[in-house]
Amino acid sequence: MKKALLISISISGYFYEIENISKLLMEQYGYASNDITILCDHPLQKHCKLPSYDNIIKELSNLVKI
Repeated sequence: MKKALLISISISGYFYEIENISKLLMEQYGYASNDITILCDHPLQKHCKLPSYDNIIKELSNLVKI
């Protein structure tokens, strides 16, 4: 089972790099979209959780449990 945690802090346009990395993980490395968690603070991405300290620790803990 593969899991990934991608964290993006909004710096002019860098959110799109996270989207490209996510796409690369799925297309080239066989990750399923539901196995990739993205934390971001980009204002146009409503589906992302904020990359707060608590959310980062929670998601890292989830990865360790697996």
